[in-house]
Amino acid sequence: MTMQKVDPTKIQITDFRNIGLEQRFVKYQYSREDMDPVWQAIDQVKEDQDNAFDYRKHLVGHIRHEYRLADTVKKSINALMAPLIEQYSRFHALPQTLTLGQVWVNLQNKHEFNPPHTHDGLLSFVMWMKIPYTFAQEDEGNEAKKALSGRFGFIVPEKDECKTVYLDSDSKEENTVVLFPAKLMHMVHPYHSTDEQRITVSANYYDMHVSRYAKNPDPE
Repeated sequence: MTMQKVDPTKIQITDFRNIGLEQRFVKYQYSREDMDPVWQAIDQVKEDQDNAFDYRKHLVGHIRHEYRLADTVKKSINALMAPLIEQYSRFHALPQTLTLGQVWVNLQNKHEFNPPHTHDGLLSFVMWMKIPYTFAQEDEGNEAKKALSGRFGFIVPEKDECKTVYLDSDSKEENTVVLFPAKLMHMVHPYHSTDEQRITVSANYYDMHVSRYAKNPDPE
């Protein structure tokens, strides 16, 4: 697999061992130029949304515009993900048959959201392509005990309760990729401060030796 060049000192590996959970996520911020091949695939969808592959029936998001990206983007996606997968594999054994499934884009509008959910497969990722707000903008005028608009969070078990771990995920994190276990529950809260779209790309990696995937070389 071709691997995108990265600065290894800037790869962030975060675990939940402090709460007794042997799981990790890996985070890295690429340059806008590095993400150009993904943007090209997104632009193809946006330029012809009427004929784009509507992917909503495969997803749980309360988002009107979710589309499958062309398979031609997979080579670039694999190159971008390879350094993160390599770091993840230092702590968790991964099969040689790890295979990228379908890739989709979420064109999220304000007030839309992704409820708590997990994914299929072994690993999942999200690419924060465009985040059109800062947390300061989202929090302005919010009198709630804890402002959560526009946040991305993981829900993890902690003894007899669940804990939500929120990641920095506003405009300064554009072009960031987060790799995590597919069964790690996560969510995205709605944002309200702008009419611009929040654009993210996601997909799952599968073990093709598992019978249910071996029968389908291109799993959903």
